[in-house]
Amino acid sequence: MRRAGSDERVSIREAGKRLGMTQQAVGQWADKAPSDCVQLENGRRWLIWPQFPVWYRQRLQATREKPLNVAEAQQRRAAAEAEIAEMERDKMRGDLVPADTLDRLVGDIGDTLAAILKAIPGRYAARTVGLTTLPESQRAWELAIRDVLGDLRRGDGAR
Repeated sequence: MRRAGSDERVSIREAGKRLGMTQQAVGQWADKAPSDCVQLENGRRWLIWPQFPVWYRQRLQATREKPLNVAEAQQRRAAAEAEIAEMERDKMRGDLVPADTLDRLVGDIGDTLAAILKAIPGRYAARTVGLTTLPESQRAWELAIRDVLGDLRRGDGAR
């Protein structure tokens, strides 16, 4: 048995029992603890008692938020309710689009764009066969790009 005032090495399991916490929770706190609270020996962590629980309680106290008074809580609730009402109004007007709808629309646009781009070689290769000058090739590509942009404006897929 240890004498009063001496440091004691405690396993994470034992610390969990003493603090009323799971081993996982104690381990997460031990990861954050300073070196005077934790020792590593042969790949095993030991918590130094009483330094670890003192440090742990100080950290808990430091991270607690100041409690809100009733008026502040009511004000925050009213602001949240107003924001929800504005979102509902925007949704009814069509100004707010659900994320899944937006994802589907963007996916459809991407699919259309992919189909049009994949069709370019087959559609326009014949126009460039035998071209011998740079201006001829440039003109053929300009026409192809105009066609593709027209397809995109109309939302047409590959022909």
